[in-house]
Amino acid sequence: MRSLFARIPFRESLPLIITCLVVLLGLLALKEGMGSQDKAEKRLQRLQEKARADGGSAAPEAYVPVWLYKGLKVNLVIVGALLLASPWLGKRRTPDMKFTPSPEQPSLGKGEIIACILLMGLAAWHNQPRLFHSMWGDEEFNASRFILDRVDRQPDGSLKVTPREWTTTLWNMRKPTNHLGYSVFARLSHDTFFQKSTEPGAAWFSEALLRAPVFVAGLLLIPAFIWALRVWGIRAWWWGLPLLLLHPWFTRFGVDGRGYGFIMLSATLMLGVLGRALQTGRWTWWVLFGLGNFFMIWSNLQGVYPVVALNFTAMFCLLQLGLKNPSMWLLARRWFVANMLTLVIMVGWLAPCLPQLQEFMAKGEIHGTLDARFWQDSLSAWLFGQPFQPWDEPENPYRYAWQISAQTLPVLHWVGAALFIVLLGVGYISLFAKSANRSLFLFTVGAPALMLLHMMLSKNRPYDWYFSPFIPGLFLMAAAGGGLLTELTPARSPARAAVQAALVITIALFAFITRQPRSLLRDHAIEPSREAVASYRAVMNPRNPDIDKGVMSGAFRMYTEGYDPAQYRFDTVEQFRKLMADSDQSGRPFYINVGFLRFLQAQPTTKPICDILGDPAIFELKSVHYGLLHPTTRHVFLYKGKSP
Repeated sequence: MRSLFARIPFRESLPLIITCLVVLLGLLALKEGMGSQDKAEKRLQRLQEKARADGGSAAPEAYVPVWLYKGLKVNLVIVGALLLASPWLGKRRTPDMKFTPSPEQPSLGKGEIIACILLMGLAAWHNQPRLFHSMWGDEEFNASRFILDRVDRQPDGSLKVTPREWTTTLWNMRKPTNHLGYSVFARLSHDTFFQKSTEPGAAWFSEALLRAPVFVAGLLLIPAFIWALRVWGIRAWWWGLPLLLLHPWFTRFGVDGRGYGFIMLSATLMLGVLGRALQTGRWTWWVLFGLGNFFMIWSNLQGVYPVVALNFTAMFCLLQLGLKNPSMWLLARRWFVANMLTLVIMVGWLAPCLPQLQEFMAKGEIHGTLDARFWQDSLSAWLFGQPFQPWDEPENPYRYAWQISAQTLPVLHWVGAALFIVLLGVGYISLFAKSANRSLFLFTVGAPALMLLHMMLSKNRPYDWYFSPFIPGLFLMAAAGGGLLTELTPARSPARAAVQAALVITIALFAFITRQPRSLLRDHAIEPSREAVASYRAVMNPRNPDIDKGVMSGAFRMYTEGYDPAQYRFDTVEQFRKLMADSDQSGRPFYINVGFLRFLQAQPTTKPICDILGDPAIFELKSVHYGLLHPTTRHVFLYKGKSP
């Protein structure tokens, strides 16, 4: 027995053993501090039963104490198992171990550093107008429901503003619209710097402060992209980065108040971190890999696809070292521990979100098929930041699509697209030509392939912007392709000059192809909700008691509750007519703010309301505010009074 115990490698694994033991003791102390959750579980059961009887679901916040406790118990098992295995998982590196070779290349030159800084400044100048645009549907919903103070109408008709519970920000996932990591950073930014006021002309919130964390992440993507490519030996970043910055989705998701910009940044950083972890075997890099993977998923559940793709990349690299290689087994152990770190944080932190997500998926809100139109528009959006075909709103002056853009100099569009796709194809060849880079194919293509496979199996139809986290991988291939083409030609030769000229032309034509959506996204709000509300409300600050003075507003779908928290909601014609009667009685003008009107006109449940709005004897169309997506145009109607 003693000899068996002596064989356990305690000494060389002591740091990991101590770490696991400390974490386990901390979890046990936390479990003791939380005490019994019997009352919370019984309360949750009562709320669920009542909600089911009313045809709804329990409030998401009710899940938090119960499911945090469940996550804690699961983590006790995981960390306990890690503690038992830690003597074998924590073995130290030895000097003779040979890991994934580090690429030999000169350090970053002064010119490259200056170029990086200039590109960050140019990107900041180009993207900063979007900080101040009106927030569009998902942004506004996320802010008004999970970040900003609550606004509730009281029985006497007044509005009451109360602080938003942090529980809601951290764990409300009734709809995955709450990108948790983003919401936390946005709230910290807004709560820290926004000055609340009761003045009638004061803003209710600051779009710029809510978007600032993503804006910073978008700028940090530039040095992160350069660094990650250099880690993997792709030095010619200058052929990929300009294309990335010209892509309309960099303008959009490098500022948008959502979690996609965080994923673009963290996926790029984690690619570099993974490379350094495989090249050095150091615990520091593996711990960063585990933390970064959690951050991606926490930022937005779409982050699970690049996380899985990065782990497939790691697996491929490990297998390349050979099963008989002791270095491979050391890296494999540390890779396993890094993933256990991700899992422990996910289980401990996100457990309350699991039952909410199950309820959401059961509703089938994004069910659909991946038909030909999906493939056309999604691939065009991924490659060029715009759908292939325009949406059905010909009167919208801001409508954009490949087919619209290509009406101007169509030959240049098709030549530019062909050159860009050839560049990506050469990039694939470049990755496969170098054994050290073959695994990157799993990152660049594996992540979108996983997303599409998941959506097909679950019979869901993703929005085209679900491809946004995969944009850095796309331009990694472009950089690799540009590097290979230049390497194949002798330095300072006419052939090298011709290749470089072709690459510059490719970038210039890409800028031309993407000019319309990039310009529109910079200069116009995706959804002009603020402008729509400002067309009928002189006071938009619910902290001011005059917000309801002299005006009423209503909505029955596609609400603008962030910009108009004083609006009255209604779902039926009867409720609608009651609000019209209230307007007649009070003498206040009554406005209806409608989003995606043509969709609502086609729905059986909302068509009767739309028919009333369309009756010129009852309502007048006061203004139309065109948006940049198919559902984001807003119509404002004014009730004429004394409805029949």
